[in-house]
Amino acid sequence: MANVNRLSTAYFDSFAAEIQGKFHRLSHLVAHAGSNGTYHEEIVRTVLRNFLTKRYSVKTGFIYKDDQQVSRQMDIIIVDENSPSAYIFQEGDFAVVIPEAVVAFVEIKSRLTSQEFNGALKNIASAKFLFEYPTDVAGIIFGYLSGNAGTGLTDARAGSWFRSVVPADFGVGTNKFYGPDAMIWLQDNFSIMRYDIKRNAIGAGLDYRRLKSTDQQSGWQLSILLAMIVGACETREFKHSRQFAETQANRLLGMEVMDVSEEIFVFGQGVVAPPSE
Repeated sequence: MANVNRLSTAYFDSFAAEIQGKFHRLSHLVAHAGSNGTYHEEIVRTVLRNFLTKRYSVKTGFIYKDDQQVSRQMDIIIVDENSPSAYIFQEGDFAVVIPEAVVAFVEIKSRLTSQEFNGALKNIASAKFLFEYPTDVAGIIFGYLSGNAGTGLTDARAGSWFRSVVPADFGVGTNKFYGPDAMIWLQDNFSIMRYDIKRNAIGAGLDYRRLKSTDQQSGWQLSILLAMIVGACETREFKHSRQFAETQANRLLGMEVMDVSEEIFVFGQGVVAPPSE
């Protein structure tokens, strides 16, 4: 495959600024949380549609395996339109989709607080549980901000959220695969995701590490969201490694401004030191 020139994170900064501008504009005008949340989801859907081909639809709704196995409602579902009989039901942007047609899903939170964090984890797990290979589908939590007024989100505070989560739900045995692949707090400039440090691959492995950036803008975090979704589309089509080398996903990913934390975030434990080699 030919080398693909990587887009500058400055390119994504404008999209991130636009997202945050719309978020704040609506928050000042409308106080109703439900109305805000619905529109904030649509802002992200619009951005995703700009980067995906028409083969992939951006929906909201449920993932349906059978009458006894249905996900919670997902804010965003990326659907492969090439999949035969993808839909059980659809009406506009709302759909009930079979797992075989889904490549990614995203939970959108206006304020991703500790309580909302726990709820989003359960939503992601309810969807991942329906897949034979849950690592083949991308599950992402995307928050505009953490709700910690004036302080932002810190490793210690995020660690306390991880510590409060019951380990049996997401940290033991096969349940390790039901956790999200990435958690993004856009305005807090704070992201945690699965990261395989040996392969230098985002969205791979089981360890959660924080990605840090010297860039004060939020575009690099938006590039993560886009790259993981495009990477999931590529994984579905080509069945290759999740490492983003020389792929369209790699073109979107602004790794040049990112550093990976040494510490690991573990459900039920919080922030822990990495195991010694």
